[in-house]
Amino acid sequence: MSRLIASLLALPLLAGAGQGRAAESVQAKADVVVDAREARLSDIVVGRWPGASDPALASRVVASGLRIGEPRELSRRQVLMAWQSALGAAAGQWPLDMPERITVTRSGGAPAAGRIEQAARQALEQRLSGACRRAELRPRAEQADAMLPGQGLRLAARVPPSPQLARRMVVWLDAFEGEALYRSWPVWFDVACYRPVLRARREIAKGESLSPDNVEEAVADVAATGRALQSLQGLMAGRALPAGGVLQESDALPLPLVRKGAHVAARVRSGAVELELSAIAVSDGAAGEVVYAKSEKGGAAFKARVAADGAVDVM
Repeated sequence: MSRLIASLLALPLLAGAGQGRAAESVQAKADVVVDAREARLSDIVVGRWPGASDPALASRVVASGLRIGEPRELSRRQVLMAWQSALGAAAGQWPLDMPERITVTRSGGAPAAGRIEQAARQALEQRLSGACRRAELRPRAEQADAMLPGQGLRLAARVPPSPQLARRMVVWLDAFEGEALYRSWPVWFDVACYRPVLRARREIAKGESLSPDNVEEAVADVAATGRALQSLQGLMAGRALPAGGVLQESDALPLPLVRKGAHVAARVRSGAVELELSAIAVSDGAAGEVVYAKSEKGGAAFKARVAADGAVDVM
């Protein structure tokens, strides 16, 4: 409301300045360079004229969120609408002479590549510190064309709290200018993650029990592998394993507590009554697995759940 009143009060002055002669046009620049996030009407018009000091020109934003070195095109219609809105009736006294399009470019700033890479590296190293004894990160590409504002800048990295370890990993970096988001970049790294692992001393046959006799500790890069095996206790090779290979969780299976053809104690429960019979396992089974067994005296096989070493509960 106060702006409207000010424009109305200025109208007689502008009109008086133009009495007895044709309306004079105001020139607009085709190429505009600013040093802020926003471009205003006062940045576009040139020359001295009675309305040049109107505060409406300096307060009317015609382009916002400008990035350093990235041109923004403004259409003739867009600028004219802003001109008429800012000056109101006085806009007719001072018609705007402008090209079909105006290009606005933000100047200044500094190359961002070094700061972006450093912030992303620090964030990823911190996330991997619990998973790796030593992490090596190599950026895949630089943000060579990126520019950052010189003042009021804050960088914030986005990394998942528990990122999945991989040979290639990304960190998103957000640059804030004040409270406004200036720009976001993905920063990719080639990753090597060294930590203690279990490695096959020699070739290990499928079904062979895993122990210090055939497995040793070592430090290796696990970024490209799956979930590394953490313990040998109660496990056997689930497949044939090559010598020198890092053992994964998928390489191991629980050792069977019941072996095919071995004698087992088959426990039968009925309420408070429990009987224990001698039986022969028909199949291998680890703790909790369902196997088949049959009485030593013969007869049909029955289902039982492996309860302990050499013991099953009849189902």
